[in-house]
Amino acid sequence: MTTPTSEPTPAAPAVPAAAAPSSAAPASAAPKVAPAAPPSYPAPARRRTGLWVALVVLVVLVVAGAVVLAPRLSGSADAAASPSASAPGVIPADATVVAEGRAVPVRWAELTATAGGRVATVPVAVGDTVAKGEVVVWLDHDAADLQVKSAQAAKDGAAAALTRALDSLAQARLQVDVASASVDQAQAARRGAVAARDLLPSGASKAAERQADAQVDQASAGVDVAKAQKQAAQAAVGIAQAGVDSAKADEEGAVIAVTSAEVARDSLQVKAPFAGTVVSVEPAVGDVVQPGVVLVRIADPSGWRFETTDLSETSIARVVVGAAAKVTVDGLPGKEIAGTVESVGGFGATSQGDIVFRVVVAPSGPVPDGLRWNMTVTLEIEGVAGS
Repeated sequence: MTTPTSEPTPAAPAVPAAAAPSSAAPASAAPKVAPAAPPSYPAPARRRTGLWVALVVLVVLVVAGAVVLAPRLSGSADAAASPSASAPGVIPADATVVAEGRAVPVRWAELTATAGGRVATVPVAVGDTVAKGEVVVWLDHDAADLQVKSAQAAKDGAAAALTRALDSLAQARLQVDVASASVDQAQAARRGAVAARDLLPSGASKAAERQADAQVDQASAGVDVAKAQKQAAQAAVGIAQAGVDSAKADEEGAVIAVTSAEVARDSLQVKAPFAGTVVSVEPAVGDVVQPGVVLVRIADPSGWRFETTDLSETSIARVVVGAAAKVTVDGLPGKEIAGTVESVGGFGATSQGDIVFRVVVAPSGPVPDGLRWNMTVTLEIEGVAGS
């Protein structure tokens, strides 16, 4: 094919030539007409210019379509190549664990009474600082005070009885010592009587011999009497010892009774287990409360923790101790608290049919003013890569 360099001039239509007279044709024959010229077509150069314009438009459309479809095609390809998109349960490496939790003091206590009764005094108010062991609620203790006094009086009586029993024991032991000395003296007298009888001369009269024998018999009887008295004194010691043992048992029982009465009275007192701040007081004077019902809450505001029990089995696999976390407080908008995971629960509890785990985050940065116990927080924890 040859490309023209210029556009040719269209040919003029053919003009029929005048017919020459023919000697063979009759005069009445119709004149001959020249054949029609072939139809004209667009010039080749103009046709090719239109093709180039169409080609350019097609290229523009293809490029625009590629720009629009490229992200979708790329996402589809990534999804096909990524295990996390095709295998359920596989966790992407950059996943962040988000959970709802609450703010709690580093140390806190919800105080209850171990016994029921009517509230007699509430010596603290919200915001008060209390020392360890300080009474924060005291139930009616008049009857308990009487029990303590009665038990104390019984204890004092038992102690006095023990003192008397110990004195009796001491006296009985002293009588044993006296009786033992009498036995020794009686035995010495008998030995003297026997010796005196033995010293009688061979020619002593019968009367002298009978007198010597009588003295020996009398001394022997004295020994028997002294021994009997000693035995009686020893028996008295045994009786006195039994009295002492009984008095000791009575005193020990009285001591136990006093302790029990004091414990019962103390059970009517609700005391702070550590130094802290009173954050809530539920009862008023005159209210009747039951055991186990929270009466006062105490917190140690020197530190805070953020805990959640909202992590499922699949989420807990991504959380490890030491992971970085970000905490936002619903009640303090615009305040973010940096933190790290302090503990990860090892036991899954059942909650509404699901197994959930407890995670505690400790702040690693400053905590804003206004944070309060049980405020709702959102925890964003950097998750670890799944396998």
